[in-house]
Amino acid sequence: VERIAIITPTFNREDLLEDCVRSAASQSHPEVTVYVCDDHSTDGTDALMTRLAAELPRVRYLKNRHEKGPQGPRITALEEGDEEFVAFLDSDNRYYENAIGRSLEAFRRDPSIDVVCFGQKCLHHEPEGRGELDWIEDLVPELEGDILRPLLRTEVAVDMGNCLIRRKALERAGGLDESLCAYNDFDLHIRLARFARYHSIPDVLMDYLVHGDQITGNSLLRGRGLLRIVKRHRALFEEADALEIIMLRVLGHANHALGPGGYGLAIRAFALA
Repeated sequence: VERIAIITPTFNREDLLEDCVRSAASQSHPEVTVYVCDDHSTDGTDALMTRLAAELPRVRYLKNRHEKGPQGPRITALEEGDEEFVAFLDSDNRYYENAIGRSLEAFRRDPSIDVVCFGQKCLHHEPEGRGELDWIEDLVPELEGDILRPLLRTEVAVDMGNCLIRRKALERAGGLDESLCAYNDFDLHIRLARFARYHSIPDVLMDYLVHGDQITGNSLLRGRGLLRIVKRHRALFEEADALEIIMLRVLGHANHALGPGGYGLAIRAFALA
């Protein structure tokens, strides 16, 4: 039976964390270990996770040993186990009970697959903090085989939370990079897609919460992170005729964060790459 690691980094999300952890621990697949790694929260996370780890046999509670930010806790958790498959579930999201089981069915049908992705129900909340639910949409990926070119051109979207990855593929891609301040998922999938085969399940298998208390809401961090990725993978973007496309996104983040002057700053930063 395949062994699965579900890795959840967390920081000050006591109010959302329990639902996330219980969704991971209740997966229908029998061999699942849930690693929850706290990035030294200052709320009631420690007491909550101490209780959940005692109650739920599948759950292991860890403290981050690496750099602060989302990748440090993920790396800490990766170092704790050797499961063949890895999933990354952020602490404000929830898996449906068959998310892992359905993903494994795809791997069994085609052993050449490295990454299986599935749909997300995006629950958009009011932008300030974690306000009332505003609207809902289903996002279902359309990924098959070699996805590098459409990924670089932003024609397909995939993040870290809606996929199951072979550990060997993750290691071959170089693992996780804790130096990035944002767009960690984009960087990881660029490195994976250089060799990995993808498959997508056309069904929604998780809830993805969209709210104001997320890195995705910080345009300055996102612009800086994306610019570093463009500089790192510039040759790939050029080969895919995607450099102009991705730089427009960088400029959009800069403009949103800094106003019209942000365009000039972003252009000068890119010119120095």
